[in-house]
Amino acid sequence: MKSKNLLKNERGLALVVALMLLVLLTVMGLAAISTTTTEMQITSNERTDAQAFHAAEAGIKEVLYRTALSSVGATSIANGGSYATVDAVTFNAAIGDLGIGDNPDPDWEVNVYFGTPPAGANNVRSILPAADQAKLNYGKNAQGNPDPVNVRYVTEADLQQWGLVNADLNNDGDFIDLVYYNGDANDPQRVPPSTAVGGTIDTAPPTGSNMNMAVRLVTARGHSGLAAKRIRLETTGYPVNPQVSAALTADIPLTLTGSGFISGYNHSEDTANTNADKNSINRPLYETNLCDNYNGGAGTGGCGMATDPDVGATAEYSGKAMSSGHKPAVVSNDPVTTQGAFEGWGGSDDNSVGWKKVDPAVTFPSLAALLGVEQSAVDEMIAGANTNPNACPSGVTYIDNKNSNQNYMPAQNCPAGSGILIVTGDMKITAQFEFRGLVYVEKDAELRGGSWILGALAIKGTSTLKSNAGSSTVLYSKKTVENVVKSAMSNAALPSNVLSWRED
Repeated sequence: MKSKNLLKNERGLALVVALMLLVLLTVMGLAAISTTTTEMQITSNERTDAQAFHAAEAGIKEVLYRTALSSVGATSIANGGSYATVDAVTFNAAIGDLGIGDNPDPDWEVNVYFGTPPAGANNVRSILPAADQAKLNYGKNAQGNPDPVNVRYVTEADLQQWGLVNADLNNDGDFIDLVYYNGDANDPQRVPPSTAVGGTIDTAPPTGSNMNMAVRLVTARGHSGLAAKRIRLETTGYPVNPQVSAALTADIPLTLTGSGFISGYNHSEDTANTNADKNSINRPLYETNLCDNYNGGAGTGGCGMATDPDVGATAEYSGKAMSSGHKPAVVSNDPVTTQGAFEGWGGSDDNSVGWKKVDPAVTFPSLAALLGVEQSAVDEMIAGANTNPNACPSGVTYIDNKNSNQNYMPAQNCPAGSGILIVTGDMKITAQFEFRGLVYVEKDAELRGGSWILGALAIKGTSTLKSNAGSSTVLYSKKTVENVVKSAMSNAALPSNVLSWRED
């Protein structure tokens, strides 16, 4: 009977149950802590991975931004140029291929470093300030060693390495050729490239601005802690092909007066604005390619011969016009006369009228045709243009004064305007004014007081025009025009065509 009572005794059971629950709760708590720790670690890894990805993406975007900058002399980015001051260092931030004529340099390559880059023409500093480099680390690896963003042209060897079908686009078996974009926004394709032979291009690239059509490969590695992400982007610039036919294109009879000066010689985009006497030793900088056609002196331009063969270093300017990128000083469909000390240098493409080409059949180009883009691109460009007539023109400036009597006069003592200047009414310049790019005037223009334009000037006009007076200068520059058009397309959110994006 006593043992039976012991079996019914429940004293102490609560303690056992409590201990068992405590053990269970401890196990569950430890499991929760372990799970939370793991999830926190996963979240931390995801965060550092995302930060590394965003850093790599920032490196890609820096290169895309800099390849679209307009290199127009030492003009600041704020004024439509390409010069930037970062951490007290001023430098040309534009990244581009100088090329071989109009064709790409097959060996072109640029590396973007944080801080002072290593010596070498292919190495440049980043435009990201030092204070922000730790937040977007795409110039150094986790150990603090340089890890630059790289941009170069895509070759068929790259396509083969990526395992793409038909990597040998032109079936020549060497895989060394550059790859081009076909320019079709609706069906973008890589197309057979030009073959690099001895530093030259022996096959014509696709129609358009050739270097802008070559496919670029941008590679950036972003870092955050121990995480690293690499992005590889295949891209091209917006296809442009400016159709500028002369330093000055006009749609009305021209009377060129005073000591004005126009040259169709294809000047470099870094040509300086000087007030040196054009009859001095500086004259070749403005006018000649060893020998030039000139509106005085029997058209020989100082060659020393009345007629020169159209070949070789001493060929007259017009003989070089088509092959060397030079243009006439003036193209018009109406008569051109001169007064005073005006000088015109250049050459017509038929070598018959020297510095000017007057042809009744010539049609004055629309702005879209002149820029070499679709009208929709012009509309986008104008929609975001600067419309303040009192500001120094930079980027795209659009002055719509066709319904008023206002003359557009650039700001007094404007230091250095650049870009594309579009005036729907009259333009009158009466003070010192420097501009690098393309000026397009739909009515009349009058240039006085030392105005200086590098690029091209187009005047549709409404009546006989006395265009150049005082000491105004217009110098043709193919590269300057191309640069500002490319930059305008970028600012209009039409910067590039992306053919592929790879993350690894």
